[in-house]
Amino acid sequence: MQWLKRRAAEFTRRRKSLPITRRVAGCLPKCRKGLKSVPRPKNFAKLRTEFCVEAKRPVFQMGKNQPKKAGLREGRQTVVTPEIQRIASQFKGGSPLEIAKEVVGFFRENFVEKKLKLSEFGEVYLKRSASDIIRSGKIARLKTSQGEIESSGCIDYSVAACALLRAKGIPAFFTRTGTHSTVLFRVEKQFYEMDLTKGNAISPLGKTSKRLFSMLRRKGEFAMAEDAWSLGMHSIEDFGKTFEK
Repeated sequence: MQWLKRRAAEFTRRRKSLPITRRVAGCLPKCRKGLKSVPRPKNFAKLRTEFCVEAKRPVFQMGKNQPKKAGLREGRQTVVTPEIQRIASQFKGGSPLEIAKEVVGFFRENFVEKKLKLSEFGEVYLKRSASDIIRSGKIARLKTSQGEIESSGCIDYSVAACALLRAKGIPAFFTRTGTHSTVLFRVEKQFYEMDLTKGNAISPLGKTSKRLFSMLRRKGEFAMAEDAWSLGMHSIEDFGKTFEK
C-alpha cells in the first residue's frame, strides 16, 4: 500500500484535476518517468481493481477492438457440458446466423413456459444453470396475479441460448437491460439481438440501439457478461438490480 500511496502522491502533483480513482489506477502506467526506481508489487492487478471504478465494470464492450475470444468465455452458469455439445451438434446451419435461427427453432419446438406461484418461482429463479434449464425443457414464469413483479422467463431463455451459441463457436453475451434479459451475438462485425420472448426473436443491432445501451450503461441499467451469475444475480431479490456506473 505504501507503494501505491507514493505513486498517487506523485501523480497528484502532476494532475490535480483528475478524480482519485484515475489518479491511483487509471493513468499510472502512462506516468513512469522519474518513478522507475519504485518496484511494482506482486498484487498490482488486485490493487488496480480495488482502486479503479472502471475495472469493476463488466469486461465486455461493443467495439472494433473487442478480443476475438470475447463472448466464447464460459461462466459458472453457462458451462458447455457434453449434453449441450450433443444438442448443439444437431444444428447444421451453414452460417452463424442460420445456426442462431436453428437455436430459436429448438426452443420453440422443445420448451414449454411454466407459470409458477411466487413461492415456487423464488425457488428456481436464478438458481438453475444452462444445463439444468435445457435438461428440464421448461422456462419458469411468474403468474401475473402474484406480487408486483412480472417475469417473462427471459433469463432462462438467455442463459440457455448463450451456452448453445458458444458451443457452436458463436460469440454470445448475456445482457440485462433494466428488468429484461436478452442475448447479443456477433457475426463478424455485426451484432444481433436474440430475444426469445418475442415472435421475431432475432434482429440486427443498429447504431441507435448501441447508443441506447451506452446511455443505459452510464445509468447502471445495462450490463453484459458471460451469464446472470457473473453479473451478481443469484435470487429474486436481484430482479431489479442496478450495476456499476
